[in-house]
Amino acid sequence: MGQQNTAMLKSMKVSDSVAESYGTMMKGMMRAASTEADTTSAYQQATKTFETWRATVHPGVAASLTGVSDTTRITKYIRAMVNTMRVPWMRYFLAYNPTENLAKLSCPVLVLNGGKDIQVLAEPNLAGWAAAGRDKDFTVKEMSGINHLFQHCQKCTVAEYGELTETFSPEVLEIMGDWLTEKVVK
Repeated sequence: MGQQNTAMLKSMKVSDSVAESYGTMMKGMMRAASTEADTTSAYQQATKTFETWRATVHPGVAASLTGVSDTTRITKYIRAMVNTMRVPWMRYFLAYNPTENLAKLSCPVLVLNGGKDIQVLAEPNLAGWAAAGRDKDFTVKEMSGINHLFQHCQKCTVAEYGELTETFSPEVLEIMGDWLTEKVVK
């Protein structure tokens, strides 16, 4: 999720250094919220992480990226983040490592990821699949110029999804069809 936040900011033309620092701050807040033993400790650690980040960026940048600037709103922002991340399902999701379950797969697997996907970044995602499928029948492929919804994109932002006329890349459909024919229709 930290990588996702960073990628989304970069797609919105936020400078690399600001986007990276924001992503690092978000990772720290999520870690505190999801791993601290109790909610009070989670609030304290998340607040410390947020304030450390906030001290490194221009106040206008911090306010622009978070939507908050005064102490009351900052406290509400941090509490909302911590409360969201402390929900049992979210704590499970953040801690979940699929490697063990992937190792149990015995069927062929097709893994496609858009090279311009800013929600599930291609490089780390596909590297994980490739490592998990090293001794298995996994086909792992990055789709160049394709976003999260498997559309060709120009700006490659989340906002662009609804602006694109293509609903699903014909090349991706062809790869899926060819793979199914090869693996399933024998």
